Amino acid sequence: MESSPCGCEQAEDAQTARPGEREALLERAPASQERWRCPRGGCEPGPLSDEAEQAARAVEVLTGCERGAFKTCPRHEASAPDVLRALRIYRATQGGGLSYDDDPPAVIVHAAEVIGGADAARMDREQKERENERG
Repeated sequence: MESSPCGCEQAEDAQTARPGEREALLERAPASQERWRCPRGGCEPGPLSDEAEQAARAVEVLTGCERGAFKTCPRHEASAPDVLRALRIYRATQGGGLSYDDDPPAVIVHAAEVIGGADAARMDREQKERENERG
């Protein structure tokens, strides 16, 4: 997403940026949020800019999502509290560690399993691509 940065990310980065850099990031953030139609930036749903559309398609390919899955900035979708909760549970189980989520609802546990399935499919796909490259 380097060619079409997330405005929320720019605004967040501005908080720790050096003077001069901070102002530039804050100045660019609203246009980037508009390009992505980002709800975090107060934008209403609508068509993405061509640049954001291309970046969204690349993220879909990279993550194995269905074409058209992203209607706004992928960072917004991935930052939802329930998504983050499911991701923490998945990471904890992958590392063999404990999850600090005392009693997650079944839907969050299921989401963690879906994340695991998608991650496994991505790893399989990457392995096959490497094998195909080797011939």
